[in-house]
Amino acid sequence: MAWIEAHDSLLNHRKIARLARILGITKVTARGHMLTLWLNVLGQSPDGLFLSWDSPEIAEAAEWTGDAQVFVDAAVQSGLIDTNDQYECLQLHDWMDYAGSLKAAKQKRLQRERAKVSTDSPKTVPGPSPECPVGPTDRPTDQTNTTSDLFDRFWKSYPRKTAKDAARKAFQKRKVTEDLLGKMLEAIATQKTTEQWTKDGGKFIPHPATWLNAGRWQDEPTQVAKPTEFNFDLVTHPATEAEERELCERMGWPYP
Repeated sequence: MAWIEAHDSLLNHRKIARLARILGITKVTARGHMLTLWLNVLGQSPDGLFLSWDSPEIAEAAEWTGDAQVFVDAAVQSGLIDTNDQYECLQLHDWMDYAGSLKAAKQKRLQRERAKVSTDSPKTVPGPSPECPVGPTDRPTDQTNTTSDLFDRFWKSYPRKTAKDAARKAFQKRKVTEDLLGKMLEAIATQKTTEQWTKDGGKFIPHPATWLNAGRWQDEPTQVAKPTEFNFDLVTHPATEAEERELCERMGWPYP
């Protein structure tokens, strides 16, 4: 059973009071929404990060039935939710101060269980037989290596090298196969040529974790913009040198 540490200071905490004022609700209602949000996050995102959560999902986790964006903005303004620049997402403020006790308790329980298993197990453990030198426990390592190789190929192809750890986490969450990676690489090759990815030296290329979390390889191909029409007739009204340069630039032709 998961639990979260709560102190009596929560009764009159200024951030809860601020949230109540912004939303026009009572403090007890504001506490209820935040406690509900914390408990839901505890089970769904133990690190307190809203990596792939949108505003309606955050509001739903808090059982807020009003406008989702209003609730999220109010929580941010109150200091109860922060912006995580590293992972480009929202996160609960000082989350580990409250959930850390749960994490420590889980680690202690796991250590006790391991110690019990070690005590109950026979002193002599037979080794693998000659007919089966490799046991089942070796298989996860092969899977891990395969996932790492697939991610390395993705990372090499993606043009924006930002927040690699977050990208690796998002990649693993997607359970990428060889076939899915092929679709991703094909989409990356196409999107590299779009205006969004080439504008201002790639300034608007999404972070790789954001691209993975949003499933951007499934985006419909962007239509190529038609070049601007020129209002002149090259036979009866020859273009000026400036017009020729602009035409060549837009069409991708070399200027003589």
